[in-house]
Amino acid sequence: MRIFRGFLAVVCFVLGVVSLAVWGASTFIIRSVEDGSMVTAVAEKVVQQPWVTRRIADQAQSAVNAKLAANGVDLASVGLQGTL
Repeated sequence: MRIFRGFLAVVCFVLGVVSLAVWGASTFIIRSVEDGSMVTAVAEKVVQQPWVTRRIADQAQSAVNAKLAANGVDLASVGLQGTL
């Protein structure tokens, strides 16, 4: 019985330490999300990826081409084709 109580005490102690560590980490994470620093850091890392910038450029180019075509501007006739 004594060994069981000792084991149970160790398990409770470890759970307490882990829960305090998780609580401290979650407080830090929540603060960094609320003040925007984490969101800014994640956005900066994502935008630095080449495939993301390519995708943004492609979508912007498609939107510009569609607006110009809707207004009757033909880029091929003036020699502008592809990415502007």
